[in-house]
This record gives sequence, structure tokens and C-alpha cells, in this order.
Amino acid sequence: MATTGFYLDTRSPLSDGTFPLRVRVTHERKTKYFPTVFSFSVKEYEKIMSNFRLNEEQRVIKDSLDDELKRAEDIIKDLKFFSFATFQLRFTFKGDRKDLISLMEAHSQKLLANDNFSNGNLYHQAAELFKKYKPGEKIILDTVTPEWLRDFEKWALRQTYSEKKGKTYSYTTLNMYLTRARKIFNDAIKAKELSPDQYPFGKDAYVIPKPQNNKRPLEIDDTMTIFNYAPTDANEQFSKDMYIFSYLGNGMNMYDIFKLKWGNIHGDHFSFIRKKNENRPTARMEIDVILDDELQTIIDRHGVPGSPSDYIFPVLRPGLSPKEEQRIVRATITKINTNLKKIAKRLGVTDKISTYFARHSYANLIMEVAPLAQISRDLGHKTIQTTQNYLDQLPTKKRIEVRQVLLKRGPDEDNK
Repeated sequence: MATTGFYLDTRSPLSDGTFPLRVRVTHERKTKYFPTVFSFSVKEYEKIMSNFRLNEEQRVIKDSLDDELKRAEDIIKDLKFFSFATFQLRFTFKGDRKDLISLMEAHSQKLLANDNFSNGNLYHQAAELFKKYKPGEKIILDTVTPEWLRDFEKWALRQTYSEKKGKTYSYTTLNMYLTRARKIFNDAIKAKELSPDQYPFGKDAYVIPKPQNNKRPLEIDDTMTIFNYAPTDANEQFSKDMYIFSYLGNGMNMYDIFKLKWGNIHGDHFSFIRKKNENRPTARMEIDVILDDELQTIIDRHGVPGSPSDYIFPVLRPGLSPKEEQRIVRATITKINTNLKKIAKRLGVTDKISTYFARHSYANLIMEVAPLAQISRDLGHKTIQTTQNYLDQLPTKKRIEVRQVLLKRGPDEDNK
């Protein structure tokens, strides 16, 4: 078994003349040192460690040191298979490494610190729901069983997250929360903090509910009704145009539209990398969009001319932090959705429309186009993304023919 003790590192004096106190851990003739928050002069350290005639302040410090050393010893005793990496993970962690809630909150803070706000917020929201399920209690990882998770699921589906609107949690929300809880379990097993035998997820254990099909495509006639709508003011015009830009722009989401720069335009087309995938090497792919007359008209109407590094649309500005960008984008999307609901209701289309409808309407319609469907079948593509990659490599003439369907045009209609 590994052994532990204190080590006053006199090799590294601090600016105040004291030396940092470290926890020394030795295992199989290998020794490593781990930092603490304490530092002392040699004389002060020796006095405290002697535990002889200590004043009140020194006794408090000595008790704190004893607690710190005991914490290190308890971690070592608790590890079935000791490793320095696992010890460091537990020792430097401020919360409880056995507690699901504590681990989810820590992971949330890590993501938020790296500007991954969407995912970080989901971990936080999941932790809050678990707190609500077991108020004032810890949820120890090795006590979470498939039956425990099934009981949690039943309870969660009855909970209201919006008292004003009376909205309850859905299978889609639970899928997002429990997928992140599963990640915590996988990480714990990888760090050898949890036995694989105690893993509660999987085919023969607890299966996370599948998300509900929230894709909301509009029929082509409804989309054309919105396309042909004459806005009553500038706000309606911008909202309608951003919706159409998303629809005709390969289903771009609003964040990617607002992040478009003049340098992304290359003649009769523009390209971009989805914000969602820019930090994921395996998913990072440049998407190419034909810049047709409709998209160009929207750019001409709302774009602010600038250099290649300037944003096309006047929503974001250079120098904003990722957190500020997200706040502005969310606020802008909320305004767009408000206007879209008014427009769609006025036209008798739907009263539940949002910017997401544009993306799903594009995907729903483009998959019905013969060339794309045939490519999927003939090449045996397993994912739509693979098919889209191939579509991007088609000759421009063929790609234009495919896009004609989006606005109910025949292949020769532009030439009339």
C-alpha cells in the first residue's frame, strides 16, 4: 500500500520567505509530491509538527494539517488499485469524488471556464435536478443502480420546470441530462474510481430514454407562404430574412449565420464551419453553400460592408467574449422567434414556429430530392452527413438543380 506524509519544499522559497508544504506519496519505490495551501518557515513548521506548547493559532493549523494528511490516507485506503493519477484526481478535487452531484457541478465549472456554455449549463441543470430529487443528500456513485435510475426517470417526468406555464420535463430533456450523468460514470471507471461492475447503464441495465422527435419541418407550401410574405416593419423583415437565410443556407443555425464574415464569401458561394464542431477535429468540416440570388438579396439588405475579417450581419462585433456573444445571439434569436410567431400566426401557418423549423424544413425536403436519396442508397452511406459531404462535391450545375426544389422551381424556371 502507498504511504504518505508531509514534505516542506525548501527548494522552492515563496516571495514571503516561506516554503510550500506538499503531501508526499510513495508507492512501489516511486515518490510524488502534491501541493497544499500551506507554507511555513522551517522553524515554524518544526514547531507545529512537534505539537509541543502550541499557541491557539498554531493548534488550529496543526488540526488542519492532521485533517489534510488523514484525507490523503483515506483516499489511499479507498483505492482498490492505487495509481498516482487517480490519487491526484481525488486529492486536488475540492468536492466529493464519490458524489454524482459534486462531480457534475465540477464538470460544469470546467466547461464554463473553457467557454463551453451550452454543455456546461446542461451539466449544471442536470445537477440541480438531481439535487431536487435528493434534497440535502449526496448521490454516491456506487449506490446508483438501474432501478434507482428508473425511479428517478418516473419522478422527473412528473416534475414541473416552469410553474407559470406548467411545463414538465420531457424524454428529450432527460436524455440530455442522463447522457451527461453517464459521462460522469464513464470517467469514474476510466480513472479506476468505480468498478465496471457497478456501471448502471447499458442494454442489460438502465437504458436512457430516447429523445422525442422534436424536428419541426414545415411543408413546402407553408415555407413558400412565409417566403412570399411582405413584412410590415424592419424587425419583421430581419426575422423573416434570417429564417429564409437559414432555410436556403443548408439549414444554417443562427449562431453560424451571425458569425459569417465577408471573408467566407468566395464568388458565387460561401463556406463556413459550424460553431458546434469547430473544436471537434473529427467533426470539423467546411460546409459550402451556393450564394444564389435570394441569399445575396438578404446580404445586400442587411449586410454591413467591411473587410474580410468583419461580420456580415450587424449582430456581433469584434472583441466580444464568448459569453457575451452567446448572450447577444440568444437575445437576438428570441426577438426573431417572437416575430416569426406573429408572422406565421397571421398567415395561418402555425403558432409554434422558431428558427429551428428552417433547419429541419431544409433537411426534410432535401432528403426527398432524388439525386441525394439515390446517392445515399447507391453508396451505402450510414449517415446523412456522409451524403452531404458527397453532395458538396457534385458539380455546381447539379447542386443548383437540387436546390431548385427548396423554392418549388423547375430546373429551367430561372431561364424563363
